[in-house]
Amino acid sequence: MNKLKLFTAFISLLVLTNNAVSAAVETKTLNIGERAYGLAEVPIEMTIPDGVGPFPVIISQHGSERDGREFKGSDAATDEYSKRLVDKATQEGFAVIALDAFYKKNLSAGDKTKFPSAEIYASAIRDGLTSDSRLDSKNIFYTGFSYGGKSVLSTLYSSDIIRWRALVAAEPDCNSFPAPPSFSVPPILIMKGGESHYGAEACEHMKKFYANANLQIDWKFFPKSNHYFSHNGKIVNGLAFNGCSDNPVVIYGRNKFTRVDGTPITREEIGKCFTKKAGSGKSREDLDAAVEATIGFFKQHLVK
Repeated sequence: MNKLKLFTAFISLLVLTNNAVSAAVETKTLNIGERAYGLAEVPIEMTIPDGVGPFPVIISQHGSERDGREFKGSDAATDEYSKRLVDKATQEGFAVIALDAFYKKNLSAGDKTKFPSAEIYASAIRDGLTSDSRLDSKNIFYTGFSYGGKSVLSTLYSSDIIRWRALVAAEPDCNSFPAPPSFSVPPILIMKGGESHYGAEACEHMKKFYANANLQIDWKFFPKSNHYFSHNGKIVNGLAFNGCSDNPVVIYGRNKFTRVDGTPITREEIGKCFTKKAGSGKSREDLDAAVEATIGFFKQHLVK
């Protein structure tokens, strides 16, 4: 059982969006435990629309680059996907919680084997919202970009996934993914760019593998987009877990792995899925459309 402890006070601010819709912003720091870092400080920034709730909630996880903005009154930060999601989703009547999974961990984008299990943080944050009367506990959604998208898909390892109303993974790598679970799962959307260095092929394999187990994954494809939903993508030198796109790894448990075609693979061999082919290009022509698709998917699955 993860422990969730609030140890700082609310910092309440009033901000104004580009469309003149006011929203209250509250920054907190929580203590949440997971395997890699134990009990760690996890800052969150919660943006709540002006008006009468309870509001549905989106929890949004940054990728390996926190390139969006710093939290209000804090040196914690999120990425551009979450930044735009906050701005747009609050206009659509959602409360949005951005979390900083890298806070005080001295992590950079290249430290991929050291990243925390951010889905644990997100689940603990979700479970701590039930007492807030401003928020609709029946409609809590989870999304993230890149590493954040991978974190979203990692919720498939636990039956706790059913507590999410719906999930959107934006540009995850699918070079490894959980075996289809035996328990019920909420609606899932994967969004991929056709020019991403994390090839769409791997996620297409995952989608088909799950369909064979009678589990549907919805799909949104941006044919001209790179990893950052940009049209100016280039392959550059850097670390990326993208070397098994043609035959991804299916994870059945801590000690059982196969390729999609059924070939056994060891934990050590999975490391060969890392390559030096990273991506660049942040013109982001399709990022707003990706954010709007996320919000649309969540609106589609709201319950009363």
